[in-house]
Amino acid sequence: MNPHLMKLIGLAVTCWLAGAMEVVFAQDNAGARTISGSVQNQDLRRVGQALVEVRDQEGTIVAHKVTNDAGEFTVAVPAEGTYSVSAVLETYRSEYVIVKIGTEPPAPIKLTLAQTKEIALEIRSPLPPIQYKASSETYSLSRKDVEILPRGNNNTVAEVLQTVPSVVYGALGQTHIRQDHA
Repeated sequence: MNPHLMKLIGLAVTCWLAGAMEVVFAQDNAGARTISGSVQNQDLRRVGQALVEVRDQEGTIVAHKVTNDAGEFTVAVPAEGTYSVSAVLETYRSEYVIVKIGTEPPAPIKLTLAQTKEIALEIRSPLPPIQYKASSETYSLSRKDVEILPRGNNNTVAEVLQTVPSVVYGALGQTHIRQDHA
């Protein structure tokens, strides 16, 4: 046989073996980056056709999968890291389970679906303080400082002054400014 042909065949076989080994390694590594488990109702019956969502730390969905008829799922994630996993089926939703993906595959997880309820939530928090420039007795506030506040375009002067340290609004509607004493 021609020696050049033998070298070419040997090189082709070597490249093929290296590629096959790389594919096997990639499959082994992908096995460590899979999340598996099952979805069940509160009465512990498995649920098929539930949507399983995997979110990264920013809350972005990075993978999703529909459970099989036995309620089981296997989802591959793009990289190592910390993920939250939940399941959804119509008006039912599961709790969030936090899973750490590393070199070892994580243990199988169980997601339990529960009926969701809509609630109205009103969040109240104090107004953030205004950044002010202070001299010995003068505070300087611009309209821009006031407008940055929540409801800043319709606050009263008294409400704005209350965000400054040592300002108190009296019961009869007076604004009191206390001075610091040494």
